[in-house]
Amino acid sequence: IIEINTNMKFLSSLLLLVAISASSFAQTNDPKAEAVLNKLSEKAKSYNSVEASFTFTQEDKKADETTTQSGKVKVKGEKFMLVLGDYQVYNDGQITWTYDSDLNEATKDYTEDVRDTDSPTFSEMLTMWEEGFNYQFESEKTVEGVTYQVINLFPSKGNEKPYHTAKITIDKKKEEIVKIILLGKDGIDYIYEISEFKVNTSLADNT
Repeated sequence: IIEINTNMKFLSSLLLLVAISASSFAQTNDPKAEAVLNKLSEKAKSYNSVEASFTFTQEDKKADETTTQSGKVKVKGEKFMLVLGDYQVYNDGQITWTYDSDLNEATKDYTEDVRDTDSPTFSEMLTMWEEGFNYQFESEKTVEGVTYQVINLFPSKGNEKPYHTAKITIDKKKEEIVKIILLGKDGIDYIYEISEFKVNTSLADNT
């Protein structure tokens, strides 16, 4: 949704949520995965607005460091509001304001100048598989009465993405994404776990 700092690179162009090696199984799309993703796309396109609470975790395997932050996002069309840790980000579709409450500093930029094209926005994560990805159904399992489906997405042009796999977990009954893991080529993984997800709520344009 926007770039805030290097640790939050993916979320910043977000908000939060999906280089491939030429693996033989990733060359064709899995029909089972395609059926699930088509349902997700159809449902996502009916959303006029989205509000979500999530946990964002960055795992640096090389340095053996893990950072976790809670966040909230509200999206309406091209506009969004993101709260992540000390940062508040507001975007009216053209201008992006980023406020660091820890430093009590704010910046104002044209969105096109700070947009990280390597990372999907929150809205794009809801249908990220529609272009530039191959996909494979990994598993289906039931935990505490809830059935989850896991699908792996592989960028069809591996050199264009900083991650080689996007692993999405779906609540089968609700047909909603509950978790996205981006497996980075540099050994840094980004994990988004959605704890609350509401759609088509009444959001004023100035929110």
